[in-house]
Amino acid sequence: MLNMPVRWRGRTLGTLNLLHEAGWYGEDDIAACLPFAQLTLPALLAPASL
Repeated sequence: MLNMPVRWRGRTLGTLNLLHEAGWYGEDDIAACLPFAQLTLPALLAPASL
């Protein structure tokens, strides 16, 4: 499991959670995942339209 916090201006807005078998993710995956976690910011910052 890899849980990457999604942060904006010093505030955690959510997490990007990747699941796989035990031991699948390593230290290199953390750096590789960071840009993808930040790509979720528009969805997290948009006002809810329900």
